[in-house]
Amino acid sequence: MANSSGDKLNLDSLLSQVKSNYQSQHEKGKQTLKSHRELSHNSSNDLLESIKSEFKQKKDSVTVDFEINKQKNRNQNIFADSEKILENIKKNRQIQKETEDQQLKQHNQEEIRYAEQRRQQQKKLLTRKAQQWLADLDIYSEEGLWFEEFARTYPSKLEAALDYLAIVENTG
Repeated sequence: MANSSGDKLNLDSLLSQVKSNYQSQHEKGKQTLKSHRELSHNSSNDLLESIKSEFKQKKDSVTVDFEINKQKNRNQNIFADSEKILENIKKNRQIQKETEDQQLKQHNQEEIRYAEQRRQQQKKLLTRKAQQWLADLDIYSEEGLWFEEFARTYPSKLEAALDYLAIVENTG
C-alpha cells in the first residue's frame, strides 16, 4: 500500500501540476485573448479614427470646393451682370446719339425752313419795292431809258427791276 500511497501522492502531485499547467495555460490564453481583443479594439479604434479623419478631410475638401464654386458662380453672375449693364449703357448711348442726331436734323430743318421763309419775305419785300420803283420810274428820263435797255434781256420788267434793286441794295 505504500506504493499505493506513493502513487496517490504522485498522482496528486501530477494532477496538481497538470491543474497548475492548465490554469497557467488558461491564464495565458485569457491574457492573449484579452491582448488580442485590446489590439483588435485599438485597431478598430485606429481604423475608425482613420476613417473619421479621411471623412473630415474629404468633407473639408468638399466644403472648400463648394465655396470655390460658390465664389465662381458669384463672379460669373457679377460678370454677366456687368456685361448686361455695359450693354444697357451702350444701348442708352446709342439711343441718346440717335435722339441727338434726330434733334440736330430737326433743328437744321427748322433753320432751313426759317431761312426759306425769310428769303421769301425778303423777296416779297423786294418785289413790292420793285413794283413801287417801276411805278415811280419816269420812262422818258435818263434812268428810265437806261432801264428799258437793261430790261430787254429779262422775261419781264419786274424781274429786271428785282435784279437791279438787289444789286443796288447790296452795293449801297
